[in-house]
Amino acid sequence: MKRMITLGLGLLVGASAFAKPDVKLAADAQNKMGWQLFDKTLQVAAEKNHKNVLVSPTSANIALTMAMQGAKGDTLSEIKSALAYEGSSLVEIHQALSQLMVDLEKKPNVEMDEGTSQRLSIANKIWTNKKAFSVEPTFTVLMNQYYQRKVSEEIIKEMDAFNPSAVVAEVNSWVLEKTEGMIADLLNKDSVNKDTQMILVNALYFQAQWLNSYVSVPKFDFTNIDGKKAAVPAITGSHKTSYAKGDGFTVVEMAFRQGSKKSGKGQFAGDMAVGKSNIVLDVIVPDNGVSIGSVMQDLDSKSYDNILAQKSMEEVALTVPKFKIEFKAALKDTLKQMGITSAFDEGLADLSGLGFNRDGYPIVISDVIQKTAMELDEKGLKAAAATAVLVSRVTSIDNSQPVVVNADRPFGVVLRDTASNSILFIGTIGDVL
Repeated sequence: MKRMITLGLGLLVGASAFAKPDVKLAADAQNKMGWQLFDKTLQVAAEKNHKNVLVSPTSANIALTMAMQGAKGDTLSEIKSALAYEGSSLVEIHQALSQLMVDLEKKPNVEMDEGTSQRLSIANKIWTNKKAFSVEPTFTVLMNQYYQRKVSEEIIKEMDAFNPSAVVAEVNSWVLEKTEGMIADLLNKDSVNKDTQMILVNALYFQAQWLNSYVSVPKFDFTNIDGKKAAVPAITGSHKTSYAKGDGFTVVEMAFRQGSKKSGKGQFAGDMAVGKSNIVLDVIVPDNGVSIGSVMQDLDSKSYDNILAQKSMEEVALTVPKFKIEFKAALKDTLKQMGITSAFDEGLADLSGLGFNRDGYPIVISDVIQKTAMELDEKGLKAAAATAVLVSRVTSIDNSQPVVVNADRPFGVVLRDTASNSILFIGTIGDVL
């Protein structure tokens, strides 16, 4: 029977593979979901007095879409809706997201030194409980087809959930490696227990150098989110770059270099000269008297696209504080607010497409955890994210002068790919002291 199922799926995938994947489908859905995820995470973070917030729509989307393959009925409909994939088949979604991952990783991935540009890597891994869980063959085939990033690395691996500390250590070690040491301790000692049936993980890493030169300044007056003022290290430079003015805020694009600085080689991208990467960092600075929280919560995928459509090339003198931040969030309650309810409910969840517990217990998503990190200095930017979906069995449930933009108060950041319009990270920086 298993051979028949696998063969049948292979014919289905093979037939649909002739259609060109719609990358825009994945990017648009990811951005729409990403702004909603950020907005609700920002609200929760404010209640917990978190000063810096950073989410990765890309990482969350990939991990949840892998899990979505196992959902059926209302559980599938809710996840599709929350991920903004309504009206698309699972095969169309997997094809589009797989191609988006390929396109993002097409940018130069080379060792960073004085003469090179950027690295972007995406990795996926799934651990299953070898003693208690049987994986659905269809799920295995599709994960290998669309989410296995390297042929040499199997995407699905067995774990011994009766030794939870070893599982946590293994998952965290894999994440640490795939994020170049930026994301440590994604899971804690309580994340895994004998009831854990499956862990679906995505890891994302980005590093790049600025296209334009910035100099380090030792002291820059910054007022953090709680009103405290201090002189902090910053970077500054005046360059011709994309600039837009929104209602109560300014957006300045910080470009990354693509190609070799030493050789002068590069790739034409977007509306700028040879050497500019498709990936850019938008710095969102609120006007005086306007909070960054109110600015970011008023934005969504459509309104942000409208702002970017109004951008123009201006000489901008930009000063931004250096920062190094981490953020971690359990997203279960946030995703419930976004409409994913039955997947977490023992009486309603239908995740039978993942497989089944051999003792006959129903399975639910017990939590979704994301951890992110970002570091900015005069050389460039590093960012990383990891998202884990944990599945458990249920036993309990101016044109002549430069425009001066000083990010001297809490500001927002958006790391995005201009080719696909895919947003990799959204965040607010409220404390650099």
